[in-house]
Amino acid sequence: MPKPRGALYLFLTLSFAILIALSAFSQEFAADEPRQIVLTWQNDPSTTMTITWRTDIEGERSVAFFSTNKDLAIEESESKEAETYTFEETAAWLHTLELIDLLPGETYWVVLQTDDGTSDKFCFRTAPENPGDIKFIVGSDAQHLRSQMSVIREVHRKAAEEDPDFFVYSGDFVNAELSDYEWDLFFDLWHELMITDEGRRIPIIPALGNHEVVAGYGGSIEAAVFYFNRFKIPSPYTYHVINYGPELTIISLDSGHASPVDGEQVAWLEKTLQENQDSTWTLAHYHDGGWWGSGAVPTKVRCLWVPLFEKYGVDVVHSGHIHSYIKTWPITGIGELSGEIDSMIEEGLERAAENYEPGKNYAPPLQPNLLKLSRGSWEELGYDSLSAGLRELTYMLSLYVIQSGEATKERVFDQISSTKLFENFWKPVIDSESYEENALIDEENGVYYVGVGGLGAEMGGGRNPDKYWWLKEAGSDHHYWRITIDSSTNQLTVVPVFYYPDEGRWEEGEPFTRTK
Repeated sequence: MPKPRGALYLFLTLSFAILIALSAFSQEFAADEPRQIVLTWQNDPSTTMTITWRTDIEGERSVAFFSTNKDLAIEESESKEAETYTFEETAAWLHTLELIDLLPGETYWVVLQTDDGTSDKFCFRTAPENPGDIKFIVGSDAQHLRSQMSVIREVHRKAAEEDPDFFVYSGDFVNAELSDYEWDLFFDLWHELMITDEGRRIPIIPALGNHEVVAGYGGSIEAAVFYFNRFKIPSPYTYHVINYGPELTIISLDSGHASPVDGEQVAWLEKTLQENQDSTWTLAHYHDGGWWGSGAVPTKVRCLWVPLFEKYGVDVVHSGHIHSYIKTWPITGIGELSGEIDSMIEEGLERAAENYEPGKNYAPPLQPNLLKLSRGSWEELGYDSLSAGLRELTYMLSLYVIQSGEATKERVFDQISSTKLFENFWKPVIDSESYEENALIDEENGVYYVGVGGLGAEMGGGRNPDKYWWLKEAGSDHHYWRITIDSSTNQLTVVPVFYYPDEGRWEEGEPFTRTK
């Protein structure tokens, strides 16, 4: 038989290579075998641990046996039965339970059992009441599991080798949010690799990405069925907070995927930051960042969240999404610029309420000069500054908001933030090489923003730090971040760790530190 040629030959070769790559990761499991074990926290990490696993059958009884004695037989150990459930989009049966009233700073050994299926014994470690040193990994965007598995595996393997206390993951675990196959790939990988040499499984603190939610943005819990059924996390679920001892607060936010960036989430964020002012260190993480984009989500993050990060002294913010490497200078002062916008909205609503005429149509096309202003033409209309033009635009749109429904600051912000004039207000801050001679950089009190997605997904191009005053380093290499806290010196250290697949080489980047 003649050999295939041309396109057919290339297709067969690539198909064979893909099958080989995927078969290397596929395994046979007994139907009742506990697998895809995931550890999360719904409550205090020093006294609780939530364990979730998968089987292929419902089973009659699923239970966890646990003890601080590694050598104790399971029949002599404490036990707790799991809740068992499934959902329409998956072939899996899931089992979950929360162990409570545990001892702080202890290692617990666990065996999971569904009917006759029994897991290997593994352990987890509760947080000490007063942790000494803390080490954790931060990253995002595995995502391309079908095409990038060898890189994804290596990055996760190396991260687990660090022996971290936990893993902070800022979204995009898979590429197709409703693909049972891709979620299986991810959780099989997690089960295999997120375990240390001593058998300790590494807990995860997740945040939503756009690839976990149907349509990516503007969804709900119901639109992210795999994420919320597989990760058991604290309420209000789409965003949440974990305190790892008195020293560290980790805030997980939802950048518009299942909850709006504004409204209730902003109020929750400020309340949470207020309640955790005694925490020495604060990390926030979410998927879509506020510095690398001019769309609706980055704009709202920058205007609504960043001022709160500055006000309450958040130390490090991690995000993902754009598949590159970014580290900013420590930034402050954005709250003042955002405050100027907030004042414009308050003044615009007040003035509009005084001048509103019932029965008059304030639709944007019917208001003279509104469309020109929204397109950025403030000079053509005779305003002496962009801010003056934006102030007038805010007033005009406030009239429209009053006419069209409830007159709230959030609704006015939605209207003005989609205009070219609003984008131009922020342009010199975001897109310039220098902004007031870097007046917004504060080495002692500024917020570091890092990311932005390097856990194996196909990487995009990097930005040029010389073109942006706020950007200290940038690149396009796979990476994760190692964060350590030394309580004896009150020092936090953040280190990027890079992987170069073509060379099979790892390299640590330049660290930055903060001392309190």
